[in-house]
Amino acid sequence: REYFRSSFSPKSYKPNDWLFPGQNKNEHIHVKTIKNTLIKLRNRLQLDKNISAHTLRHCFATHALENGVDPVFIQQMLGHKRIQTTMTYLHMTSKSLMGVKSPLDTGYGDTK
Repeated sequence: REYFRSSFSPKSYKPNDWLFPGQNKNEHIHVKTIKNTLIKLRNRLQLDKNISAHTLRHCFATHALENGVDPVFIQQMLGHKRIQTTMTYLHMTSKSLMGVKSPLDTGYGDTK
């Protein structure tokens, strides 16, 4: 939000504008620019060498799932054509599984 407020005045923003414009304002920032920026930042902060822009995609998808976002919406946000592709990103965590009820907890077979 701070980036958006500092980079776009309310009157200058149009829905078709890029959130992260490239050097040419009519194009988005290049993928390699993002990759190289993350590598430099990761190295400067001495973070795990396996952290990448792709790691951020996985984290985004997992956190969205944990916050109750429907996988179909996550699929759309990630730009996947097939839900199966999206599902490979969604690592089930204990937090996301906490609300899942076991069939054993439903009382089937109770003779009350």
